Amino acid sequence: MARNRTMFGINAVLVMACLPALRLCSAQTVHVVGGSSGWINPSSSSVYSTWADTQTFNVGDILEFNFATNSHTVATVSQSDYTSCSTASPISIKTTGPANITVAAGTTYFICTFTGHCGAGQKLAVTASSSTPPPPAAASSPPPPSSAGSGATPAAAAGVFGSLVAVLMAFVVLG
Repeated sequence: MARNRTMFGINAVLVMACLPALRLCSAQTVHVVGGSSGWINPSSSSVYSTWADTQTFNVGDILEFNFATNSHTVATVSQSDYTSCSTASPISIKTTGPANITVAAGTTYFICTFTGHCGAGQKLAVTASSSTPPPPAAASSPPPPSSAGSGATPAAAAGVFGSLVAVLMAFVVLG
C-alpha cells in the first residue's frame, strides 16, 4: 500500500513536470507587426521588410496588426497585388484594429488599402515554413541565458517533453 502511494506521488510529480513542456510544444508566437510603432504609414518604404527580417515566422504564429480603425486596414493580397499595391481584389481585409491573423505556410502578402499607404511602404510579406526547424548543432558549452525571455522554444520543449514522457512511462510500466 505504501509502495502504491509512493509510485502515485512520483507519477503525479512527473505529470506536473510535463505540463509546462506540453504547453510550450503547442505555443504560438505573437508577432506585433512593426514592433512598438505598429501598423502605420511608415517613414521609410523598408520599415516592414526590415522588421520582418528580424522575425522567425512559423505556421500557426499570430501576426498582431495594431492600427487605428478608420485610419488603416490590413488586406491579404496576391503577390502581384502586393508588388503593384493594387487594392482591387483583396483575398481578405480587416478594417478594425487591432487585427490578428494566423500565419499560414508559404508566403503571405499584406497591404494597407488606404490611398498612398502601400506605395509609401505600408505592406508586409511574411514567409513561414510548415516544418519544424532542425535542432541547433551541439555546442561545446551552453549558450548564456537570454534576458529577453525564457529562451525556451517549441522544438526544445518537444525534446524535454519526450524525455519526460519516457521517464513517466518507465515509472508506470515498472511501477
